[in-house]
Amino acid sequence: MIDRTGIIKTELVHMTKGYSRVLKDTIAVCRDAVSYLIHVVCDNHASILPLSSNEQIPAMDRLVHHTKDNPYPAYADFDLLFYKMPSYVRRACIRTAIGHVQSHETRCDDYYKDRDAEIGRGHHYTKMEPSFCFTPNVCPTLYRKEVFRLDGSRVSIKAYIHNTWDWIELAIPKRDMKSLGKASSHGTLLNPHLVHRYGKFYLHFPVKYDHTGFPDVLLDERKILSVDLGITNGAVCSLMDSSGTVLAREFSPFRADTDRIEHIIGKIRRAQAASGTG
Repeated sequence: MIDRTGIIKTELVHMTKGYSRVLKDTIAVCRDAVSYLIHVVCDNHASILPLSSNEQIPAMDRLVHHTKDNPYPAYADFDLLFYKMPSYVRRACIRTAIGHVQSHETRCDDYYKDRDAEIGRGHHYTKMEPSFCFTPNVCPTLYRKEVFRLDGSRVSIKAYIHNTWDWIELAIPKRDMKSLGKASSHGTLLNPHLVHRYGKFYLHFPVKYDHTGFPDVLLDERKILSVDLGITNGAVCSLMDSSGTVLAREFSPFRADTDRIEHIIGKIRRAQAASGTG
């Protein structure tokens, strides 16, 4: 059985005047919180990272968040710097900070293994050690019901506005609603990410599709579909049997994707020409 995931991108439109700044501030506050929490994870590396994923979030929460049962957190200034941050936003930032540190450690482990193997074979190793960034450009996760609500084409997001956190209402174009409806009919829409790109705001919905199983067929009767992805000429798909005989071949030029790439390259070229850098 195989888990399949995908991303459905939706644009946020029909904003009330000023909401663009509100969303920018929301993303900026979440990034500042993640940066702060990355330092906390690094300071408490030995006590946080060995825990299970379900234990890491509460442990970090006790370090930074003041409650009745936890009146003196070690990093008490977090609640002052990020005043009234919703608990689900704070925990999403904690999860992102932990994942960022763990990802760096994985890259370092792979680097040292690769380096030692190359040096052991007598080769000169030239790759640079992975660098660590304390200020990653992350996109906040919006948990349903608590931070994000979807009602038809209307979207409600709990955002950072007027130095506090409150609900704002936005909209999704009909074309994107059709994509969401089609994806949700074949899989499950997960919590979206708020993304700011090219002056526009988007919601990126991860989609978890239903399990896909393969029929139990004898080896001699199995068919193999191979895909050779090209860089400039699309892809070639070949259907073969177990003996290697090609049963069918199809060439896909990906015209829609090629047109989209050419359109983006054209925009970049025009912008460079206008700025004098092209």
